[in-house]
Amino acid sequence: MLKLKDSGVFTWGVFQDLEVIVLGQPVEVDKTLIYYSGSNVSGTGSDSTDAGDYFTGPSLTNITSGFAADITFERFSLTSVGVEITWRIFELTEGTVEHGIETLNGTAIEVVITTLDVGKSFSLAYMDSDITPAFNGRLDTQLFRHKVYFNGANDVIRFETNIASTDLHAHWQVITLPNSTVQLEENTIPATGTSHIFAITSVDLTKTMHFSSMLPTGAANNCDGQKIKGIDLLSATQLQIASYVAYAAEMTTYVIEDPGIFTQRGTELNWTASSTTATFGTAIEEDQGLCSIGGCYYHWGLHNIAGVPSFYQGFGHRNTFLNPGASTTQFIINRGTLGGSQTSTDWVVIEFALGMGQNLNLYKKLNRGVFRGIDRGRG
Repeated sequence: MLKLKDSGVFTWGVFQDLEVIVLGQPVEVDKTLIYYSGSNVSGTGSDSTDAGDYFTGPSLTNITSGFAADITFERFSLTSVGVEITWRIFELTEGTVEHGIETLNGTAIEVVITTLDVGKSFSLAYMDSDITPAFNGRLDTQLFRHKVYFNGANDVIRFETNIASTDLHAHWQVITLPNSTVQLEENTIPATGTSHIFAITSVDLTKTMHFSSMLPTGAANNCDGQKIKGIDLLSATQLQIASYVAYAAEMTTYVIEDPGIFTQRGTELNWTASSTTATFGTAIEEDQGLCSIGGCYYHWGLHNIAGVPSFYQGFGHRNTFLNPGASTTQFIINRGTLGGSQTSTDWVVIEFALGMGQNLNLYKKLNRGVFRGIDRGRG
């Protein structure tokens, strides 16, 4: 069974960049999923200079014999953005994951992985940024897209970024679900139109989840919401990618159908306050669920639809189920907000069924939990 192993909430004040949390008990790295959401603290930071300091990279740390005693969150630049984080880690009785940290510097990078079957695998990647001030307010320099595929020689995870002078760090996981059908969709979004629909192979919408990453390709500008895309399954055979205004991007979306999950999709939410509540029809167990905002497990699932779009008026989200440890039909989306800009998003609730842990290889081991990555040089 997939069960919530540990969870928590913390707030970074301005100029804080490292949080090490001791877990209630050590977790087996190659059977553990990290999933988090966050929003910047209202009234902190600047759209044009501090956007990069919002991004956060989590990792399992303090590893002994394949078990991690801590989870560590970090961001590299020290500026005036406060961040609120809600984090959850899950553990399976069976299953494996491959973890790593990779430095990205503007060129495509491919990292060899040891996944069992790339046709049944997908990737999640969180990012922290040691970005130069000239680029810190621009999403086009900080977002990246990634995919798992066979490149003709090896199974790899591929990262694509825009600006060579940036310095991004991708905290990645490659997830394999042997009972699943995974469609890898790569779509070019033109700088015309605000809604784009693409055909996919038919899926059962109650058994399908989707995750996306994006590489903005339009003209450089600040974090004004134009680059933000909302992703949803419009029907069993249609993937929709939408935004507030036309803006070019390259999108990678995994459409993952698996008999061991139950998904519920809600109608689009529109709101101007700092939080809103999503209600779904069938109660789920809070410790077996995840929320996906706008089709993105990461931060850019929200997009502004009115007023002056802004980084912290509609960009970040932090979602929390109600009734922790019990059944629930609601979760709350929080955002750092200034000026009451109207925001819109689609959402999905994913419940992992009883016994799913016996059916899914959700994690691929890498040297019994030793992370492939970079030395942060922190004392």
